[in-house]
Amino acid sequence: MFKKDKENNPLTGLHGQELIDAIKNMNYVKVLSPEQQREFEISQAKKERKTQRRESIFFTIVYHVKPIFFTPLSIMFHIIMFVFRIIGGIASVAMIYGIYCACKSFVAWKAGMAYADNAKIAAVLIAFPFVAFMIAKLAELAWTYFENNKY
Repeated sequence: MFKKDKENNPLTGLHGQELIDAIKNMNYVKVLSPEQQREFEISQAKKERKTQRRESIFFTIVYHVKPIFFTPLSIMFHIIMFVFRIIGGIASVAMIYGIYCACKSFVAWKAGMAYADNAKIAAVLIAFPFVAFMIAKLAELAWTYFENNKY
């Protein structure tokens, strides 16, 4: 770490009221005259008005632009949710055949025969309904977000 240069610090060794007087004399604390204080308050008020104006313009733009983007996104995610729920429902019926293929490939594996084709089909038919319903759930979450936040 850096060592502080104690020789150049005029406040070294001062305590209590001596330290307070030394700080006042070193102009660490600047006392403003009433005119300077008034000018400072006016400049702060101008800065505050400027930031409020900038924020109001930004929020009015966002207020009018959000529905333009969020409405089509809401509709799109609603359609995606609907489609993947139907696909997941149909694929869940095909899961029965996937379980049959898994049993068939397990028996072929135990017998030492080729089982790769049935195993691939089984993996796809068993996993696909879960993936479809997961996509539908994510689309539903996105749809509700865009639907609730477009205004």
